[in-house]
Amino acid sequence: MSTSWRCVLVGSESLLIQCGELLEQGGHQVVAVVSKARPVHRWAAGRGIRVLPDADALLQATLLQPFDYLFSITNLEILPKAILDLPSQGAINFHDGPLPEYAGLNTPVWALLNGEPRHGVTWHLMTGAVDRGAVLTRRAFDISEGETALTLNTKCYEAGIESFEELVRDLGEGRLRPHPQDAAPGRIFRRSDRPSAAGVLDWTQSAETIATLIRALDFGTYPNPLVSPKTSHESRAIIVQEASLGERGSGAAPGTVLSIDDAGIQVATGDRNLVLRRLQTLDGTPLSPRDGASRLGIAPGGRFDLPNEASVARLTAVTAATCPHEPFWIDRLETEHPFEVPAAPLRGGVPNPLEYTHADQAPMGVGDGEEGVTAVLGYFARLGDCAEFDVGFADPALARLVEGVSDWFAGQVPLRAAVDFARGFDTLRESVRSELGRLRQHLTYSADLPARRPVLRSAGRGPEARPLPVSVHLVERLEDAAAPAGSALTVAVRPRDGATRWVADRTALGAEVAEYQAQFAEFCRAATLTPER
Repeated sequence: MSTSWRCVLVGSESLLIQCGELLEQGGHQVVAVVSKARPVHRWAAGRGIRVLPDADALLQATLLQPFDYLFSITNLEILPKAILDLPSQGAINFHDGPLPEYAGLNTPVWALLNGEPRHGVTWHLMTGAVDRGAVLTRRAFDISEGETALTLNTKCYEAGIESFEELVRDLGEGRLRPHPQDAAPGRIFRRSDRPSAAGVLDWTQSAETIATLIRALDFGTYPNPLVSPKTSHESRAIIVQEASLGERGSGAAPGTVLSIDDAGIQVATGDRNLVLRRLQTLDGTPLSPRDGASRLGIAPGGRFDLPNEASVARLTAVTAATCPHEPFWIDRLETEHPFEVPAAPLRGGVPNPLEYTHADQAPMGVGDGEEGVTAVLGYFARLGDCAEFDVGFADPALARLVEGVSDWFAGQVPLRAAVDFARGFDTLRESVRSELGRLRQHLTYSADLPARRPVLRSAGRGPEARPLPVSVHLVERLEDAAAPAGSALTVAVRPRDGATRWVADRTALGAEVAEYQAQFAEFCRAATLTPER
């Protein structure tokens, strides 16, 4: 083995950068980094290291080959065998848990939830089986009382750096002996594994159990890849970021609010009181205990909502179905371009539901619901003179998906319209058909996603993220059409014939709605007579 290695790094977080610098300090060369993370890109660019977007690009980068080692560090993607076969000396992965006891993803969180006294990190050879390769080095440490996901991940980070230094030294001196994992993994945690009930707190549990869940899901300012611990009162929801054990033996029913002050909200649980200290809205706005109670409309003597067996099962099932689609929604929300009705500029407040008015419109000759949505989007494009924009979208399938759990999942999702003004209605209809297919494939997302992803808060999805001001909904009955709170205009389309109901916030839109409807009728007639126009 040469004393200086050519290495490729794959991953996304700052541990990769630290390990890359340790390699360079040891006289080794990092020839490429495979990453989508911007901080990693900046670090690599500053050192003249080639950046590749994905593993496929590494396969195509024949000029980088041969190289000695591939190091997978904070990489959450499974690498194909063709990639693992590229390095001449070996492909090595960093795992933030002890192997074989804890395999898979997010193991620090699961160690906390399972009450483990110790945790650790592992560097191991990569094989076709996830986290099953021979162990090269391990580092174990105690889990402290009051540990959170943030503090335990910090310990993993520090142990990862220390053990990597040891790993590089032993590899260079030829003293490292791989140890096969004789036992099967004790636990394998997959991307779709999340705490039950989407993190909704069950006040009948013990105070310690609830506090442990809250700590295990406290990632500080870093992304939370799982769920947020949350609760509600009369369907108004908040996230609980921090809690501590309170007095014993209040005798009140679980979920009862006993007191509210600057120090926290004291709540009865299954055995003793719990004090809720740091709170947050579902879009990431910090709340004081008093503000949180006010937002929920709860006072001493009131009671938080209690999830029952059926709602726990439903929350868990919908979370499992939707969580694989979070990367799509993060990208969509981060790049949102809301359509603004020309007469209804952005407004800070949320109108009173009594301020909404509606006006029905007979079928416009555009056929079914899909054509109706196409016509509405085409009209909006003309009205706002914009070729690409987002509106809220919902249909009966989405309504059925979130039925019974609508407090915790988005009841409408961003539909992206892309209009080519040089082409006709038929072209737009094909574009809309493809977009509707994408939305239905990706279902919906958890309402706490903006709070869990700082990138969304920085993109304008929080604090106090405003709903999309304009929406298009497919509804089976026009009389069921309703506008989301904060919406300036919602156009409901009946699938069987394309008839519409326009639901407007009359504090933002007055007589304009009738004018828009007349224009829309003319637009539909033109689209029907000359679809190539």
